Amino acid sequence: MDLGSLGITDIYPLSGCRWHETGGRLEVPNVKRKTVFPTKDASIVVTLHENHRIYYSSSNTEYKPFLLPPTEGDIRHAVQDYFRNKYNLELSVRPVHCKFFENNAPFVSCNAQIQKGNPIFDIYHKQKSWIFLKNTYTHIQ
Repeated sequence: MDLGSLGITDIYPLSGCRWHETGGRLEVPNVKRKTVFPTKDASIVVTLHENHRIYYSSSNTEYKPFLLPPTEGDIRHAVQDYFRNKYNLELSVRPVHCKFFENNAPFVSCNAQIQKGNPIFDIYHKQKSWIFLKNTYTHIQ
């Protein structure tokens, strides 16, 4: 119920206030700035995991997420196709959850989980992966 429309402005208790005298015209409207991100030019950072407990690395010596080249098409399908063709794995890829710039280069980040196939990657726990991501990509809090 809109009780505000029932008020009578002639006997409004704050009739001497500045907002009432100007009709609210001096209020600065909050305008949301639209940002443009070059998704088609962005490299794809893929965090491959199993139930967010075990993380798979693209490197044999330390934890590193998978870094895929930019794609013109759908990012999720590009990630699935890459792992299907290169490693014979079927993945469930989550939508992009982070878009950022690192050294003026655009990146998008997404998580993926293996649904079918046998991974041949080194295994790391969540803490190691989080430390690497936090130290490598400065946008992560």
